[in-house]
Amino acid sequence: YHPDSSIDVAALITKPNDCKTAFLGLYVDNWIHDSDYLLKKTVILGYPPIPFSKEPKLFAASAEINSIIKKYVGKHIHYIISAMPRGGFSGGLCLLDNHILGLIVESLTSDNKETELGFMSVLSLEPIYKLLTHNDIYPAEQIEYYFKSEDRDKFKEAWKKGFWKSNKLG
Repeated sequence: YHPDSSIDVAALITKPNDCKTAFLGLYVDNWIHDSDYLLKKTVILGYPPIPFSKEPKLFAASAEINSIIKKYVGKHIHYIISAMPRGGFSGGLCLLDNHILGLIVESLTSDNKETELGFMSVLSLEPIYKLLTHNDIYPAEQIEYYFKSEDRDKFKEAWKKGFWKSNKLG
C-alpha cells in the first residue's frame, strides 16, 4: 500500500508470467509543464462493462490530454483526458508514446452528475513511484529498459532516493 493513506493505490506482486509489460514513463509532477503535454495523443485501457458481452474484455480508446490540474484535495497532478469516463476504467492505464503516463482514477463531476458527464482523471506516476519505493519494489525490466548496464545501479540508487524530487536522475 501507499505510505500516504489518502492515496488509494496498491501494488500486486505476481509470479513471473508471459504477460506483456508496460513501462512506467518518467513523467513525475515537478517535470511536467502544460505546454509540453496539451493535446498529446494517449491510449486508455480498462474494463468497462460492455452491454451484451459474455465476458469482460479489455477496452482501448484513443484520447488526448486536455488539461493538467492539481486538485484542491490531494498533492499530485492529474491529467484530464478527452475520453468519456465510464465505470470500469478506474485502475486502468493511460499510455503516452507507449509508456505509462498515469493511472485512471476517477470521473471528476459536480453536483452528483452522472459519471459519463464528468472529466476522466488520470493520476500522475509520482505516487506510483513512491508506492514502489516504499515497498522496496524495483521492476528489473523497467530499469533494464531505460538504462544501459553501467547505469542500472546508479538509477536504482536514484530511485531509492526519490529521483522525482529533483529535476534530474542522478
